[in-house]
Amino acid sequence: MWGILEPRRTPARLPPPPHTPPSALGSGSSDPVLSGGLSGGLSGVLSLAAYCSSAGGTTPNSPVSLPKSPIFPSGRGPWSDECSICYENTVDTVIYACGHMCLCYSCGIKLKKMSNACCPICRRQIKDIIKTYRST
Repeated sequence: MWGILEPRRTPARLPPPPHTPPSALGSGSSDPVLSGGLSGGLSGVLSLAAYCSSAGGTTPNSPVSLPKSPIFPSGRGPWSDECSICYENTVDTVIYACGHMCLCYSCGIKLKKMSNACCPICRRQIKDIIKTYRST
């Protein structure tokens, strides 16, 4: 069982389960696990939860921490100004049909001339390329 949860580390022994009074478990409940109907059912779950929290692991309901800031190179947003083919020229071309702007004009021309040319982002067929101009 532990090989599934943590394949590289096998614990020698679980810590003892925390003591919880039976009244806090809802002994009058119709749930067989909460009322103690299953032998060791709830205590096994509590032992596993205690082990995971003490070992620094996460339980299925524990929150996941995300990075505090986006992981983009400084000075750039989620969209790059570099051509996704040559990584040298700036993006100045729209691919007709899908509308992606991910190529420089020279790479767009070369790509369009290839048989079965498709967008490097979405793989739709390239019908044409359109050079764009930015105003400053």
